[in-house]
Amino acid sequence: LYTCKNGQELLEMISESSENIPNVILMDVNMPIMNGIEATALITQKYPTVHVMALSVEDDDNTIIKMLKAGAIGYLLKDTEKSVLENALIEIVENGFYHTKNVTNLMIKSMNGVAEEEITLKEPEITFLKFACT
Repeated sequence: LYTCKNGQELLEMISESSENIPNVILMDVNMPIMNGIEATALITQKYPTVHVMALSVEDDDNTIIKMLKAGAIGYLLKDTEKSVLENALIEIVENGFYHTKNVTNLMIKSMNGVAEEEITLKEPEITFLKFACT
């Protein structure tokens, strides 16, 4: 068990020795020098058996999707209860991933090409926009 200040320091620590390669990494998104998204992409590419779990204050949908696309096997916010984090770590070891309902819904939306909820305009609103654009 060890702590690193940024993604670059983590990669250096892992590459020093095979004894330093963890099974699970709790990765923050916002870090100096090399952020969590970049570090996750490099780690999952170079060390595919390592499970990277995002643990961040960032709750932006785009950030979550980027982190998952980089190879994170789950995403939790830092204010998550300890019992939820413990359950997530158990799920990661047993199943290889952990996703909250919100992250699962976000992934489904992303796969279906729906980045955000659709906005339905009423006929008077459409008419107004047509006039406003002329």
